[in-house]
Amino acid sequence: SCRGHCGYPVTHFWRHVNNSVFFQAKGYHDHPRPEVKSLSDKGRHAFSKQLRQDGDRVLSMPIKRRYPLTGN
Repeated sequence: SCRGHCGYPVTHFWRHVNNSVFFQAKGYHDHPRPEVKSLSDKGRHAFSKQLRQDGDRVLSMPIKRRYPLTGN
């Protein structure tokens, strides 16, 4: 099992910085990272279609943070 953060399991979260979004984890995994999977053509088409429909609303949503961003 993975060792988490302060007794909790490993948690994953999105971190928004300027115009970028990073996926991070708190805690430590005891296994190698999984290989990155690229979007299939079907998935890429669905994603770009969703962006066209939503337009700027995707990036313009207000961000509420519970915890301050850390530098690590």
